[in-house]
This record gives sequence, C-alpha cells and structure tokens, in this order.
Amino acid sequence: MKLKLATRKSILALEQAKMASSALAAAGYQCELMPMSAPADDHPDTPLAELATEEAFGSKALFVKTLEQAVLSGEADVAVHSLKDVAAQMRSPLTLVACLKRYDAGDLCLLKKSVCPVGSDQAADWLHTTNQPLTLATSSLRRKALLTAHGFSSRFVSIRGNIDTRIQKVARSKADGLLVSEAAIARLRSYLDSQLSSFHQIKIEPSVLVPSPGQGVVALQTRQDHPHYHQIAKVSCPDTHFCATLERAIVAYLEGHCQMPMGCYATLSDDADNQLAAHLTKKRVITTSVAMASQCGQHISSSLRKWDAQTSDQQTEITGESLAGIVRRVAEDLRKDNVGAVYKSLGLSLPKSWAEDLEDR
Repeated sequence: MKLKLATRKSILALEQAKMASSALAAAGYQCELMPMSAPADDHPDTPLAELATEEAFGSKALFVKTLEQAVLSGEADVAVHSLKDVAAQMRSPLTLVACLKRYDAGDLCLLKKSVCPVGSDQAADWLHTTNQPLTLATSSLRRKALLTAHGFSSRFVSIRGNIDTRIQKVARSKADGLLVSEAAIARLRSYLDSQLSSFHQIKIEPSVLVPSPGQGVVALQTRQDHPHYHQIAKVSCPDTHFCATLERAIVAYLEGHCQMPMGCYATLSDDADNQLAAHLTKKRVITTSVAMASQCGQHISSSLRKWDAQTSDQQTEITGESLAGIVRRVAEDLRKDNVGAVYKSLGLSLPKSWAEDLEDR
C-alpha cells in the first residue's frame, strides 16, 4: 500500500518526514514525500506575531495550514508535523493518528566560542554565572519570558528562518548565540556539523526552561475516516502519545496559544522499585511541569507534580485520577501561584471554563 506524506520543505521537516516514512515502511507501507510551503515559509521576513494577526492565519496555522488542507482534500494521506506547531484543537475530521518516539524535548543555547572562551565542558557553568551581557537570537516568547523570569539578563533579538539559516545568520551577526530546540540539532547534526563547530552547545535544563508542549515530537496527522487509520496508528510510541495527549489537554484547558509564553512538559518513567510481576504490568510515574510568564518575565506561575500510573499491554492508566483530573489540578496549582497576574499582563482573562471548574471545586 502506498501513502502520500505531506511535509514542509525545510531540511528539518524533510528529515522528520523521512523518519515517519521509515516507521511506516516497517509497517508495510511504501511512502511518497510531498514537500509543500506553509504560510510561514511564504513570508520568511515577516515576524510570526504579525503573520498570526492576519485574518487568514491562526498562530499555529502558520506552519501546518497547507499540509492540513492537502489531507482534507485527499491529496495526501498523512501530514507530518512537529507537534509543537499543531493546534490543540484541530479541524474535523483531522486527528493525530501517531506520535513517533520522543528523544529530546529540551532547548539548547548555541553560544559562539569566540564569546565564551572556555572548554565545552565548562561552557554551561560560564553561561549561568557570567556577568557579561549577552545577546541571544530567538523568536520564541516562551524562551525569552521564562529565561528572563529565571534571572537571565540577556538581551533577545528576533530571528526567522529554517534552523540552518538561523545558525548562518547568527554566525554572521553581532549576536552572541542562538536558542534552538535540542531535537532539531540532534536530527540535523550530520548536516550542521561544520556550522556547529564554532558554537558551544549548552543544554538548558527543563527545570529552568520548560519545553514547549509537543516539542521534540514528530506527529502524523490524518482523517479519522482514513481507511488505513488503525494500521497507521500502530507506528505510534505509546508513551510519547500519552505524554503528548496530556500536554495538549493542559494547553487546551488553559487556552494556550503561540503568543502566550508557556511551557508544558510531561514525562512517563518506570518506577524501578515497584515493578509488578503479574501479567507484565508495571508501575510508572508521570511528571508534569508547567510554567507561564508575562512577556517581560516580571510575573511567572508554575506547577510541578508527580502522579502514579501503571502500564499494561502498552496502555497507561493513571492511578486514582483521570486525565481531566490532572489537568484541573495543574490549573489549580497555577491559580494559587499568581497565574491571574500573568494573564492580566498578557491582556487576557482567565479561561471561562477553567474559572467555572475551580468554583465548582
């Protein structure tokens, strides 16, 4: 059976489409890649915030609109996305059919070695302790706001373009470094080795910079009525799909969007001390980390929780709680941690459904 995969044209998108193609090939499918331009690609010099305010473009549609239309029209069977670019609420009958295994969800600072005159093993300590004012390139409101809220005194400058283009721009500019996703660098390392040689690659811990919801996840999107829906779904990584679903549920409940500085990250790990011998059922630990901040970083609200769960036959069940219950408890944590000031600073009201839910409790 042959499947047509819609993908953006960037080298990262094509690499991720090849990952999806390989997974589907192992399931017996022959795949054809269909590279397309998304609205964000057609306006490479326009700030994303400006594009997002135009009537034709939603903030998430900037990266996925063309691909989704190809699937809706039947031109493509599956769209391959970076999950962080896909809105929590999708147009019917579109759905996320599979999530490939997530390896890296965090962020990196690519810092020029000419700016940071130490060995690579000391670069992280230098970044966190230097009094030298730094200029870092990023267009991510989340990265700017959360780093500022955690005391980074860097100056941020906006930058657009594919990952290779951004690295080239920073290398030629007066900026000291670039903030990027860890997954993007990992997937393109063979393409970028020569460009990266002049940069320290410094991991920023998720406890400081909570990843964007869905960051590092390659997602497959199709129609709910696609005749091969259930076969395509078999390539999904159950743990990644579970965590991605939880992250997206939290974001939807909080009415999060691209113009809101917000990180949301869920992990699912084995509880090594409490393995159940019977029926291959094992205890797991779910960790949820959420942070929201005002754009200037003056206000920040966060939640960090752990939940017991167990996995059997690749299905994860939360012990004594529902997914909706986790979402509500995270929201309550944020409410108690000054989230109202964050929403107010962004010119937003608390989500109506959220406020009503908390009143009922």
